Order: sequence, then C-alpha cells, then structure tokens
Amino acid sequence: MRQKTVLLFVLVVTVYALLLSLTGLDGISEVLSCFRVQYVPMILLLVAFSEAVTFLRWRYVLSRIVTGIPLKEGFLIYMSGLSVIAPAQSGELIRYYILKKIKGIPVKRSFPVHMVGIISDFICVVLMIIPPLLFIPGFGYIMTLTSVFVIILAFILGLSNRRVQILIRKIPILRSYADFGKSMKDVEKVADKRSMITIGALTALSWIAAISAFYFVLVALGVSPDPVSAMYIYGFSVLLGEVSTLPKGIAVTEGSILIMLFLKGMPYNIAAASSVMIRVFNMWLPMAAGIICLMALSRRMLSS
Repeated sequence: MRQKTVLLFVLVVTVYALLLSLTGLDGISEVLSCFRVQYVPMILLLVAFSEAVTFLRWRYVLSRIVTGIPLKEGFLIYMSGLSVIAPAQSGELIRYYILKKIKGIPVKRSFPVHMVGIISDFICVVLMIIPPLLFIPGFGYIMTLTSVFVIILAFILGLSNRRVQILIRKIPILRSYADFGKSMKDVEKVADKRSMITIGALTALSWIAAISAFYFVLVALGVSPDPVSAMYIYGFSVLLGEVSTLPKGIAVTEGSILIMLFLKGMPYNIAAASSVMIRVFNMWLPMAAGIICLMALSRRMLSS
C-alpha cells in the first residue's frame, strides 16, 4: 500500500512538473501576471454547485434502496468517496463500505447506486460532445473514438437483456462480461424509466456547472473561449481520463486538455496553465474536502 502511494505521488509530481517545466519560468510568470483572480469565487462556486448537485443525485438514487440516513451524515459519506485516488470512479466505492459499516447495508445492495452514477455520467458526456464534433472540421479521429464509446455504451446497456447474456456466454472472448449483466439488472431495479428523468436532469446540471468552471478558468487567463469548444474539450478529456487505467485519469485528462487547446491555436503556456488549474479546482480541491470529511466521519464512527 505504501509503495503504491509513493508511486502515485511520484506520478502526480512528474506530470505537473513536466507541464510547468515545459512552460518555463518566463511562461509561468506571464500566466500568473495575466490571471484575473476576481473569477476565482465564480469558479469555486460552480465547482461546489457541481458537487452539490451530484450529491443530490447520489442521495436520490440511494433513497430508492434505503431511507433514514441524515442529510449531514449522507453528505460526509458522499464526500468521503472523493478522497480516494483510483482508476475511473472505483475510489468512490469506499462510500458503500462505509454504509455497510454504519448502517449494515450490504455492498452488493448499494453497489447499483455507483453503477447508476457511472452510466448516467457516461451518457451525459457522450451526448454533450457528439453534436459539436459534427460541425468541427479536422476532428475525425475524435469522432472515431466517440463512436467507439457509443458502441461500448450500447454493449453495456445491452448486458441487462437476457437474450444478450445468453448470446455473450456462447462467445468465449465475451463470456466474462455476462455476469456484469446481473449488475445491470440491479441498476434497472434502482433506476426505472421515470426516475432516470430526474437522474438525467441532475447529471446534466452537474456537468454544465463543471464545464462552466472550465470556461471561466480560460476567461480568467485572458482567453475568449467558445462555450461549445470548452464543452467538448473538457467533456472529451475527462471521458478519456475516466476510461484510462490511471488513477483519476491523471496525465490523460491534463494532456488531452493541453493538446486540444493547443490545436485550437492557444499558446502552450496558457494551455498548460488551463489544464493544471481546472484540475486543481475540479479534482484536487474536492479531493481535499473529501479527505477532511472522511476524517470527520472516522472520528464520529470511533466515538460511537
């Protein structure tokens, strides 16, 4: 465990040091001098709003399984899931182990809540990034990758179908995915068609706030970004990071934002600063808050 922590720390330091070192001291000082701090409260407010809406979605889905969890306790449990650095959103599974410890809810029973969050985020991001890409020349490779994501999504959703599961079990290379269909069945029990409207609306609202934070980071750096470009650059970069095997998509998300901003004609120092700053606001600060909430929750668990 300690070795993994050290390796992760080295990865984080290396990625951000590389991004900033390539910019150079002159480039960093230029970025800092032009950064408009008056936008920081707006950025923080949007990030906080995004997390608050995601918490409401999590609580809403969880309420379909179990009720009676106090709002404050539920918030601490939710935020604790942001404290763990792990590939995709697997670190958030700590919430369900805490629920088992505090409320005695089996992880198997609460796990569909996690699946609903992953699937709704995936669908929302794909739906947001596809329309802009249809009108942007020279982004054929992105369309290809997006098509792959859509196929994967259709495959995942199809796993809940009994006939699809039977067919998959007959194909050796896909046989291991058949059991995943059982989880999808559990998801259907938690999120029916009517509840998916509420879940979808909350998911879209959360992502709009997160993308708006990215937009205002660019504005604070003196850039006049196109809102549509900000939407697909951030959405696509986060999506790449989520499907990668790296914890929290580190390096993949930052690199994607950097490259796409650079391809849009933005100076390298501004592009690098944007990729670092938005991750600080949208990932590292919530993670720090999550660690504080986990510590507070641990003290409450020990005292009780």
